[in-house]
Amino acid sequence: MKFLSRLSALVAIALCGVFLAACEPSQAGEASRAAARAEQANVTAQQDVMARATAQTPVPVIKNFLARKNLAEYMKRMDDPAKTWYVYILADNGAKLGYYVASTYPQSSCSFMTPPEQVKTIEDVNGVDPAVVVSAPSLMGVYYKGGGCDNTFFFDASSNALIILTGVKTWASDVPLNVDAPLITVAKTQS
Repeated sequence: MKFLSRLSALVAIALCGVFLAACEPSQAGEASRAAARAEQANVTAQQDVMARATAQTPVPVIKNFLARKNLAEYMKRMDDPAKTWYVYILADNGAKLGYYVASTYPQSSCSFMTPPEQVKTIEDVNGVDPAVVVSAPSLMGVYYKGGGCDNTFFFDASSNALIILTGVKTWASDVPLNVDAPLITVAKTQS
């Protein structure tokens, strides 16, 4: 009988401990729940502001989609292999140094055909594989440090020469502009 009394007392104490542990949230769990409530309050506030803003000033019904038409026209012109481009070179003070007639639109030398970064996983001592972003090798077989992309290149229309401009301001147009600027040509070389 004493044994059953003691066993009943131990079971009652154990159940009370489980009950109290379940009722008392851990500090980490409470902090996590508080952060989630704060995030939800912020999202609710943003949604409320947008609902009131839209009610006060509704989004207009667009009929002409001019921005989309402009982008489509831009893409058509950029995709035309027969397009001639006039690339005007400006000095730092804005003076027109001259212009090239190019067979391609000037583009940044930091335009790549493959992604400049790749994601790698590195196994640490605990067997966890965190992901890190690293520079990917270029198609030229070298790595670039990133940033500093102030080179522009294009191809001369009459000679197909590669022209690379560094640190200069340019304008480009698919028609010649009525500006006072000398034509820059590629020198003839003897074979």
